[in-house]
Amino acid sequence: MHIRDVIHAKGFETTVEELQAAGGFAPGLLAVLVAKPTDLGNGFRCANVFFFANGNYAGRDSTACHLYPQISWGNDAEISVVYPRYAQSDATCCPTLDPKRVIFGLSHSQMEPVSGRPPSS
Repeated sequence: MHIRDVIHAKGFETTVEELQAAGGFAPGLLAVLVAKPTDLGNGFRCANVFFFANGNYAGRDSTACHLYPQISWGNDAEISVVYPRYAQSDATCCPTLDPKRVIFGLSHSQMEPVSGRPPSS
């Protein structure tokens, strides 16, 4: 099954640009920014990261969606995702709190946090 088909089957969408960007991180280990169809038009305002290992779905960063997560790097064993953090009074353009970096690693065909945890919201 094609990666985009898996994303759609799970009730999410992505863009061609995000699929292309995912291919540039590491061969065999991909991280794709996805969003629910209702949120996609907002520029991934509320998004998740889906992981694929050798073309197979290997998990999701968390069950909560996040404001503008950024996939910052990847290699053949790990992927780093940076989550902007917002104070209650911050506009969505301008997070003022220190971002949170979470490193995910492949374990038994599933991606799991190995350093840090995604923010709860």
